[in-house]
Amino acid sequence: RRGPREEGSAPPDCADMPSVFGEAELIELCKSRRTSRGASTALDLRLVLHCMLQWITAQLNRCRGASIPHLCTLTWRLDSPGPTRTPSRAGSVASSGPSAGKYRPVCIFHERFLADTGLKSRMPTAAGFRSNELAKTEPLNCTRLALNFSSNLTKDEVFTGSRELVNAIFAIASAHEDAVIDLAGVGLIVISTRHASFELVPAFLPAAEREEALARLAEIRRCATPSVDPLINRHAHEEPLALGLTGKSTAALPLALPPSAGRPPTGAARKAL
Repeated sequence: RRGPREEGSAPPDCADMPSVFGEAELIELCKSRRTSRGASTALDLRLVLHCMLQWITAQLNRCRGASIPHLCTLTWRLDSPGPTRTPSRAGSVASSGPSAGKYRPVCIFHERFLADTGLKSRMPTAAGFRSNELAKTEPLNCTRLALNFSSNLTKDEVFTGSRELVNAIFAIASAHEDAVIDLAGVGLIVISTRHASFELVPAFLPAAEREEALARLAEIRRCATPSVDPLINRHAHEEPLALGLTGKSTAALPLALPPSAGRPPTGAARKAL
């Protein structure tokens, strides 16, 4: 087994990643779990997933963080901490003070996710950051997502659907030595030899690093294959997690760069401002 990847070193060898779980696999697993519990499968989990991913993208485009309870926080880290708290986009320099530094995106896996799945993180944990290093982060709020990022979901549907989707990610991460979970438009959760990392889409990285990041994502997707794991078709009997969730578009999200990359959020995302 390889040890945790040092920051700045090469990503895990994608030959160790045989299965990719995308939108279809996540939703099918959620439905299987709901069927095994006798719960209704009428909830449109695809809309809930799109709603969550659009919210995460809008938060990052606003230079804010997005926290999914028990799973992870996607936010901005200040390379050289100073008194400023307002980051600028993707590696540019904040202008709110002379000590402003460059911000970079970072994924912080939550302790609950690592403990329940038995994974170790290749990314820094929350304990590795000072409070003034991270941008302001907001937890997933079901009411806000239903109002601002959906045209026909209720807050209860967002609550139930987001809980089911997070539980599906927990189930995949617990059952696999190597896997890729594709959160389209945001990035990939990569599990390799029971270590977890997150590969963000290039739009959120400094311009000089985007070409390399795009090639890395393409290689991971090329090596990975669509999952035919029996986990998708097996009825899961685990009880859902008691997730602490607070409580528009139906087109498929892109597999690479989010449509709002490099420009201020518009439409439903702007209303969230």
